[in-house]
Amino acid sequence: MVQDWERIGDLMVLAVNQWATYRPCETLESLKNGTLAERAYKAAKETQEQIYKTDDKPGRMDIWETVREERILLREEATWDTPKSNLAFEELKKMGFGYRNLKYQAETLVGEYLEKDSVPWEWSPAKEKAAKAQAGTGA
Repeated sequence: MVQDWERIGDLMVLAVNQWATYRPCETLESLKNGTLAERAYKAAKETQEQIYKTDDKPGRMDIWETVREERILLREEATWDTPKSNLAFEELKKMGFGYRNLKYQAETLVGEYLEKDSVPWEWSPAKEKAAKAQAGTGA
């Protein structure tokens, strides 16, 4: 069974969904300046790297639950559920990032970003390590 942290694309979608819901002002600003997917990629990659640093250690699920709070499942922004964030959320909805379309829009945004940089949706540090070993370039 594939875990949430094992595919970079899934982590990125999780981040975008979380941020659009609980950090709409920040998400709107990132979306407007074109950095939302890049931020999600960085958060997802750092999360995976942190988890895989402890690859052989027990309690990996505990590590996932701790690390995801640091980069992916961020607390709501200070202005959450205020007129400012409500306006930002309304603007996100107009851009297709409302509750009904959020997962689809996040998957589209992530897919386009990964395709542009030729990163497979399933990328993970473990897969990269295995590919290097298979190619004979070391770990």
